[in-house]
Amino acid sequence: MARTSSVPRHPKTPLLLALASVALAGCECERRSLDVGGQPRSFLLHKPDPAPAGPAPLVLALHGRLSTGDGMRRITGYNALADRDGAAVAYPDGIDRSWADARNASPASQQGIDDVAFLLALIEAAAEEIALDRERLYVLGISNGGFMAQTLACREGSRLAGVASIISAIPAALAGNCAPDRPLSSLFMNGTDDPLVPFAGGTVNGDAGGEVLSSDASAAHWVAHDRCDPTPEVTTRDDEDDGTLVRRQSYRGCDGDSAVDYYVVEGGGHTWPGGSQYLPEGQIGVASEELDGLGAVWDFLLAQRRQPPRG
Repeated sequence: MARTSSVPRHPKTPLLLALASVALAGCECERRSLDVGGQPRSFLLHKPDPAPAGPAPLVLALHGRLSTGDGMRRITGYNALADRDGAAVAYPDGIDRSWADARNASPASQQGIDDVAFLLALIEAAAEEIALDRERLYVLGISNGGFMAQTLACREGSRLAGVASIISAIPAALAGNCAPDRPLSSLFMNGTDDPLVPFAGGTVNGDAGGEVLSSDASAAHWVAHDRCDPTPEVTTRDDEDDGTLVRRQSYRGCDGDSAVDYYVVEGGGHTWPGGSQYLPEGQIGVASEELDGLGAVWDFLLAQRRQPPRG
């Protein structure tokens, strides 16, 4: 039985780095350009201020479909948390505002884009400017970006310390082929009433589509991979009169110091808990006010370190 309580408040890729600094107003970051396999790519890079005394963690923050790296920067506000924790943050731009995740259904996928290669090249480009802590590389994403985060984790998870996917799950095509040679700390945060990404799994609604595992199966995959205690500590929060309740299932006792956190937002829609109601409820469902989802994801990831390979 679950324990309950209440929630307290790829191979080397040729790359060309354009070192010209392009600052964006109010961004406290700079735009960088890469050439990855002949495809021009771009990202925003925020360096921690003040600079840390030692190597810095790096967080890759992947936007959702129809957004951009700068859009992700604005909705997360992660630059401030990065400065607090001495971390760097990169906000990459997907092709045609999409990511070529393993659903193989987005505009980027239809163009044959290799976004795994791009994200690996981005890490190396950032390392040319910042001393990176290779034991603390993280990827997070929302919606299409969350599917891409899972795609990177499944294919190159041995390079990472943690992955977080919000209103997204593991693409079904990866279900039988997602076993990095190390434990990998993982987080999911999904709404039960999401009208776009089905909580129970199946076909994603919208212009991209594609098949995904259920939220429960996605979390269970990493619990099994990390060999966690299958009995989670369950905490709940239901303080706001917004028709939602947040249940967190925290799995510990995993291999090494890995961990899995699974947030179920009962009544929540295709929204980031604590974020804005960016479209009407009739289109995307309810944005829960029960949780600072942005802070919860950041704090979980920054607490993780890359695990040793299994012998």
